[in-house]
Amino acid sequence: MKKALLPLLALSLSACAPTVMGSQPYSPVVADTAISPVKVSPGQTVYIQYVYPRSVLDIKKHFEALKINFDARNVSNNVLSPEAKAEWLKLDTSEVPSNWQVSLASASIKKQIDSTSTDRLFTNVEYFEQLIVVYKVSAPADAKSFERLNLHFKDGQTDVGEIPLFASTSTSGI
Repeated sequence: MKKALLPLLALSLSACAPTVMGSQPYSPVVADTAISPVKVSPGQTVYIQYVYPRSVLDIKKHFEALKINFDARNVSNNVLSPEAKAEWLKLDTSEVPSNWQVSLASASIKKQIDSTSTDRLFTNVEYFEQLIVVYKVSAPADAKSFERLNLHFKDGQTDVGEIPLFASTSTSGI
């Protein structure tokens, strides 16, 4: 009986093992800036999250549709930042070198509320609009040490812009 429990215990504990950052879409590496290169080893795949200002793509209408709920507050009485999935955003990788693979793992838009002030009659918020994307990037085994990957985005059939993605590879790992 004890011998049967040992493998079961080991299996259940393995489910608690931490995920390596960048190995899954729900645990991406977070880029320091919107122009930071993605670092990926040749022949490997990494998930990386970028936060861009709204102005990087022509998607203003989607931000206009994202409403701020002034009644939704956190424990400090600050208005919460509204966010919505951007399932309408599509990635066109036709200009990416064929040996590289880049896909859009997820995308969302957000009105990041920076501050909230309230007086007797009014609530004022300061916010900035963000496009948050997670890319899945796979480098070829023979990848150059540095590449510029031109990523084109569409909203349906409409081109909404291009974002360059810089990729840095090394044989020493990420």
